Amino acid sequence: MTFAWPCLLSKNCVDPATKYHGHLLLSHIIAKFAIHKRIVLQVFHSLLKAHAVEARAVVKQALEILTPVMPGRMEDGNGMLTHWTKQIIVEEGHTVAQLVHILQLVVRHYKVYYPVRHHLIPHMVNSLQRLGFTSSATIEHRKLAVDLAEVVIKWEVQRVKDDQETTEVRIHKECHQLYCYSKVYCIVILEV
Repeated sequence: MTFAWPCLLSKNCVDPATKYHGHLLLSHIIAKFAIHKRIVLQVFHSLLKAHAVEARAVVKQALEILTPVMPGRMEDGNGMLTHWTKQIIVEEGHTVAQLVHILQLVVRHYKVYYPVRHHLIPHMVNSLQRLGFTSSATIEHRKLAVDLAEVVIKWEVQRVKDDQETTEVRIHKECHQLYCYSKVYCIVILEV
């Protein structure tokens, strides 16, 4: 922790590669140990904003480690995950590189973002137009637009599946209760 801490301070780290390697180390530490919420959020926020080409691979690697553990590292992990992701999309989404960086994260970790999908879907749908349907869109951006649409469909399929399981459990409980009540009723009648 001592070696990686200076990488969080902007005045200490000028080189992006060094800075984000420190973030990678901090991501490993956060994934393994209980770290103060403020540090977790600071690292996550910094990685979300990091869309520089020089450090893309290291940032992606750090986010691959940190994103899945975010919800479990604090009491309102899903809320913080949503808040910071949505804030970066809204405030810095005008930069295509930043928007692509964030949306690729959501696509890669769609299962982590599933509980908070309602907050992200409107922004994702708006981004589809900017990424996939302009004449200047690259193949990478068009692929990302298709991946975003696929994620929304996967989320909906999962929601339907969850609803069916909930309904089946409820029906099973009701049938079990009816069976128990009818059994008790039969015993009472036989005793009388």
